[in-house]
Amino acid sequence: MKTIITIQHTQAVHHTNGMVGSWTDWELTDLGKEQAENIGKKLSAELKRKKVKIYSSDLIRAKQTAEPLARYFGVLVEYRVELREHNLGEAVGKSWAWFDEHAVPIHSMDDRPLPDAECGRDVWNRMSAFCDEIMATDNEIIILVAHGFNLHMWFAVWQKWDIAMFEKSEFSGKSGGVSWMAENEKCIRVIQRLNDMSYICGDKSKEEFGGRDISYKTENFTFSYRVSGILVRGGKVLLQAPKDTNEYAFPGGQVAFGETCAESLAREWREEVGVEIEVGELKWVEENLFPWGERFCHQICPDFIVTLKGEGAIPLDGSFQSKEYGRHAWGHLIEFHWIPLGEVKKLNVYPAKAAELLPRLCEGVRHIVYREG
Repeated sequence: MKTIITIQHTQAVHHTNGMVGSWTDWELTDLGKEQAENIGKKLSAELKRKKVKIYSSDLIRAKQTAEPLARYFGVLVEYRVELREHNLGEAVGKSWAWFDEHAVPIHSMDDRPLPDAECGRDVWNRMSAFCDEIMATDNEIIILVAHGFNLHMWFAVWQKWDIAMFEKSEFSGKSGGVSWMAENEKCIRVIQRLNDMSYICGDKSKEEFGGRDISYKTENFTFSYRVSGILVRGGKVLLQAPKDTNEYAFPGGQVAFGETCAESLAREWREEVGVEIEVGELKWVEENLFPWGERFCHQICPDFIVTLKGEGAIPLDGSFQSKEYGRHAWGHLIEFHWIPLGEVKKLNVYPAKAAELLPRLCEGVRHIVYREG
């Protein structure tokens, strides 16, 4: 039986500054280094120092993610070019805004976003050859440290998909996600865990608290328990919106069983925004009733004042996005925007009374009821 553990490198500088990752040799942020340390510590404890073989991309952000693993397991890392991220050619060293302006749409695995970029088939081919190589070794536990795009190729290659399957389905991950897969004695390949984010957390993670979001569904209704953070700096407030939409909200996410609201909020900001926060006073309690897919949702959402624990992890002006951290529940990329307080009233922001209430945060806790449909 052979076990493969993949690790998508942790938060890097390009996750916070709107720049392309690809073959640009970005380093990890301080948060990313802390996350990598947590992964090494937790994974070594889980495997109880069993013998492992570690392969890593030779780009700095992957090397820095692999370093704690090597230290905890007491082994050397083998760095491989095959595990590098998707080469975006001319976009290397440029911003995602530049890429969006110059890249052409991708319709097949043979299309290239830019003339000198790799196509999907190029990455597929190098991952296929690498997979065949390591599966032929005698190593029973193999750890791979790599990047988002090539790992989503890896999962498909390892599962023996035909390349045409990418026209119908694909895998997606987050920075710091740890996945486990195994080939059993019958040569059946099983994905046991996919993008487990608990490894990046410090003392307590969502899984350690209980793991499941507090939600309940009936045939016609959904109950949701969400928590949000209000971050105001320099006359601006941080809001989030799925890319190419005008529906804004305060960053946050679902509360998990066993977590306090503050613990859930800190975790969600760490995972989605990519920053550590201090959770302050409760300011609003939202009661939202709205259509959600095929059901009607009744959502309770407390909103807390939050402050940043450190400087430099995210831009403090304009807009930014995270290619791995900021994924909406339906797969859309989340963008974060610093909005002047006076401009909030011009936007479609939830809760609907946000523009009215933001200047009055000193007045205590407010109960907000919003009903749609």
